[in-house]
Parts: sequence; structure tokens; C-alpha cells
Amino acid sequence: MDGSEKNGSLLIVLLTIAVLGTLARGKHAFSQDEKIEFESEFDSENRVTKIFVPAEKGVVKLSDISTSLLKYAEIDLGEIELPDWIASSRSIDFSRFAARISLRATDIALGNGIDFEIDQASDRLIVKIHHDLLGARFRATKDRMRNLILGLDSDESWKRQFGLTLDEWIFPDDAERLKNEEMKERIVFSKKRLCIFVHGLNSRSSMMKPLAEMIKKEGFAVGYFDYPNDDKISRSAFLFSEELKKHQVRFPTQKISIIAHSMGGLVARNAIEDSRLDSGNVDQLIMICTPNQGSNLAKLAIGQDVWEHYAAGADVVPSLSRLKSSLADGVNEAATDLTPDSKFLSELNKLPRNKGVRYTSLLGNNGSINEDQVGALAKKIEKWSLDSKWVKLVTENGLKKIEDFTEIIEGKGDGVVAVEAAALKGVDDVKVFGVTHRSMWTSPKDESSIDLYRSVIDRLR
Repeated sequence: MDGSEKNGSLLIVLLTIAVLGTLARGKHAFSQDEKIEFESEFDSENRVTKIFVPAEKGVVKLSDISTSLLKYAEIDLGEIELPDWIASSRSIDFSRFAARISLRATDIALGNGIDFEIDQASDRLIVKIHHDLLGARFRATKDRMRNLILGLDSDESWKRQFGLTLDEWIFPDDAERLKNEEMKERIVFSKKRLCIFVHGLNSRSSMMKPLAEMIKKEGFAVGYFDYPNDDKISRSAFLFSEELKKHQVRFPTQKISIIAHSMGGLVARNAIEDSRLDSGNVDQLIMICTPNQGSNLAKLAIGQDVWEHYAAGADVVPSLSRLKSSLADGVNEAATDLTPDSKFLSELNKLPRNKGVRYTSLLGNNGSINEDQVGALAKKIEKWSLDSKWVKLVTENGLKKIEDFTEIIEGKGDGVVAVEAAALKGVDDVKVFGVTHRSMWTSPKDESSIDLYRSVIDRLR
């Protein structure tokens, strides 16, 4: 499963189990009660997983169906017992017409993301999981919830926080109203190279102002692109493309350099490497700590965006406003896209580099902990998992070993993005600095931050 499926799979699985629980009518005396190993197969072309659940004369244990679905969601319960209403010998008799009709109704209710087929010849239930349909359904549900809440009132001020803004020039809609002096300023502005700053996840472009101010002193024009920072990256890229195309109409000869931090580099890449989005006026992309191959830490970002806005606005902004602000930013869609091997990253990295663009990748390797600390922490986690079945459940289900999180290890990552995960085919201008993921913005006077700033300016000249 990629990131989008993992984020939605557990909710869908629990819903499926709950629905099937209503079909389980009575108890059946099965000839065997030992644990069953479930067979499964994956159709890579159609992206469909089949799980085969054994039956006995058309009767299937509810616990067997539940366990097979939980295994799909990569939840291995180990020693933790299922709830009584699942673990009991309750069963579903698919030889009954009513059960088959109810099963078909369950298929329809689940939107064909998960469906069921009775294989009478081999006496088993086939659970089909359509990965793309499941991921799309989960995202569509989040979109509907988000749009519903954002549309509760007519105030759409949240939309105005997104888009391209320029430091030096604010142009009227009607060019004919420009006075001579304003026209001169417009000509001067258009002759400068425009450097557009693009922020990363759970951030704003204003964070990048220390570097922007230094670049302005070098004679470059500066702009900022803000976008819903936890929305789908492809949707943010479309917004960026629209802004770049509008700018190209107003300033047709001006060339643009994009300076993008973290996920902003992926937004920029999508906007210039997808031929349908490319505005044609960008000839340079400088990526700073961009996770071109994803980040394992994205798996831990669930709920982060809502918390960010509630924590920042506590006792200041009304609750509904804070909720709307968080939803305007997106509901964890970006974190889904940032997961290694996500569908978004797979499709983006198949695109060729834009031949008209110079690429640079500037990275950090000042991770949070060193190798010795990693070893000590790994031993603690191992001990905790022996002492607590719940810690064991977490560590054995989807959470990689701490030593595999190279993002946080000193010398291997910046605390969020691993050096190896920033690699991008066709990009040879790569330089590593002793910075953390955000220290170049939070500590702009540090020597390592200044070195990174100078490298950016050198590449603009």
C-alpha cells in the first residue's frame, strides 16, 4: 500500500467489519478452531489485492474476515484479543440468499473499494481490495467534509491568504490606468530576475524572509507563493501554475528563479515538469531540503495541521475560524503524498526534468540524534515492547525500526529529510550543509545558514 491507502485503510476496514458484524447471525460449530494462514495475491496491473478466507460449506467466521482485513491494513494484533463480538464463533452463512443480498449491499455501500465474492468451487470467500478506488474514495470523503465546513458561511477570506505576492510591484487590473511613473517602475521591475519563494509543509513563505531580504540587496526582485500547505501537492501545483501564467501575461519577458523549501520543491517541480502546467517563464529551480523520494516522518503527520492552527490560535481566534483555517490548509493530504513510494511521488518522478530549467539541490545533514543515541533508543524501544503489548503493537505495525529513520540521524538527514531521499535523477548540482530542516530560517545568522544563503545567491548570478 502507498501512503494514501494506509491513511484511509484502517477506517474503511473498521467500517467494513462493523457492517459485516450486522450480517453475522448465529454461531456455527466449525471442525477446526486453530489459527488460519490467509492466502493473498496482488494484481500489480490493476492494483487489486485478493484475500482468500476459508469457509466451511459456505459459512465463514466473522473473526476470520476481520483478521484478514486487519492484516491488509498492516495491523497484526499479536497477543491482543479481538472484541468479544468479533472473537466469538459468530459467522455468516453465505449459502443463504439473504446473506448474499446483504453482501452485495455492503459492496455498494463501500463504493467498490472493498468487495466480496463467494467462490463456491473452493468453498472460500474472496475479499477484493481495489487500491486506487479505496484511496480515491477516502480522499473524496475528506474533500467533501472540508468543503462542507468551509461553506458554512459566506466569509471566504481564507482564500485570500493563498497565491503569488510581489514585494516591489502591485499592478492594477487595468494597465491603461498606469501613470508614466508607474510604467517606468514596471519596466525596471520586469528587467530584474524574479525570485519566488515557495514554503514547505505546515509553514508560510514569510519564514523565508531572511534569505529573501539578502537577495533583494543583490538587486533581484522578490515574490512569495503561499498555498494550502497540507492540501494535495498536485492541487497546490495547479494553483502555482495559474499564478505563474498570470504573471507571464503581465511580464512576458521576465525570467523567474524558484527558491523552494522542503515540500515546496515538489510543488514547484510538479508545476514546471508537467507539460500541461508549465508556464514557460521559469528557468531555474533551487530546492532546499526537498524530499524528492519522500520522508518516513510523513507517516506520523496525521492530525498535525488541525493541531497547528488550534495551538497557534488558542484563546485568540474563535473555534470555527480556527477549524476553517486548518481545513483551508488541507487535511493531511500533503503528508499522504510525501510518504515514500506514494502514488503522487511515483508519478512525479516518472516525469523528465524540464530542459529549460537549471536545477540545484541544497541539503542539510545536522540530524536530531547521532548513531550512538540511535542505538540506545532502539534498545529502550525493544524493552518497552517487551513490557507493553501496546508498544509492541505499534512497533510491529508500520512503524519502522528507529535506525531506519535516517531522516533524524546526524550525518544522514536534516531531522526531517534524509540526504539520500533528496536525490533526483538528472540533478547534479548538489551541496550538503550542516543545517537542520528549518535552522536556515530560524537561525539565519548561524555560519551554516549564511553558507547556504551564499550558495543560493551565487547560483542566481
